[in-house]
Amino acid sequence: MNVTPTRVWITRAEPGAARTAARLRDMGFEPIVAPLLAIKHLTPPVPDLAPFAALAFTSVNGVAAF
Repeated sequence: MNVTPTRVWITRAEPGAARTAARLRDMGFEPIVAPLLAIKHLTPPVPDLAPFAALAFTSVNGVAAF
């Protein structure tokens, strides 16, 4: 019996999308890489952070961009 792999839509931004797709492919899935976001690094000036007591990041991409 020929079984078609289950397709999985990868919405992560690169480079994480490619890593996730590779892991899923190794598990027998058929990844479809179509990120919903793109990571874009902004250039200085860095905003004044003095008024803030803490920063919260939602991803490693946010930390890298900061």
